[in-house]
Amino acid sequence: GAAAFFHVLNYIAPANRLAFIDALAARLLPGAWFITDIWNGDAVLRDPPRCEIRNKTQGATTVRQAITPTLDVTSGQVTLGYEIDIRHGASIERFSEDLKLYIWPSSELIGALRKAGFAKVEFWDYRQFPRHAKPDSWRMWMRAIRQ
Repeated sequence: GAAAFFHVLNYIAPANRLAFIDALAARLLPGAWFITDIWNGDAVLRDPPRCEIRNKTQGATTVRQAITPTLDVTSGQVTLGYEIDIRHGASIERFSEDLKLYIWPSSELIGALRKAGFAKVEFWDYRQFPRHAKPDSWRMWMRAIRQ
């Protein structure tokens, strides 16, 4: 079998998706599983990511993480802008980075998997496993079985 965690599929640009799925299928024996966690592209389009601020404190250290998402519906790209402040006593360290992710509409993902030779494709709610994913399940576990 094969596994791809930490939303690996969401980092693959649309132009490379089919090649990735085909290469994966070519390396798996019939009956092998492919399991991954993935953003539900349909849910992301219905309920786009919002700005979020997270604060964590332990002792004299506080970490503030501000996340500013931008969704480009045309390209299916989500850019997550991270601004991080780490405060320890009087000192402050700051850094930022942008993560670029791509959403996969469920029909496109299932179609690519079936075309590459995967049979059964199942989705579960990431936070409420083993409950099957619903249309509003933003994050999902997925299992596909190679024919």
